[in-house]
Amino acid sequence: MSFVEPIRDRKKIAQIKSLLRGQRRFRNLLLFTVGINTALRISDLLHLRIGHFVDEHQPMPSASPAPSIVLSPMATIFMLDMIVSV
Repeated sequence: MSFVEPIRDRKKIAQIKSLLRGQRRFRNLLLFTVGINTALRISDLLHLRIGHFVDEHQPMPSASPAPSIVLSPMATIFMLDMIVSV
């Protein structure tokens, strides 16, 4: 079985983001950004929906049936920009 090492070099991460942004692959850019910031597996990322994300300044729903991912203010801005761009 082969193992995959995480990308640790910030320059490489920036290059990948720049490449995806330049190719206008906003979905992949969003998945990549959320993936490197949450360390979720791709199988978990593909099941995420907008409702799984909450702003860190909003109270989390008390009876939320789905797990939530708390976003920082910068991540919230990035996600909203990506949604508007599409």
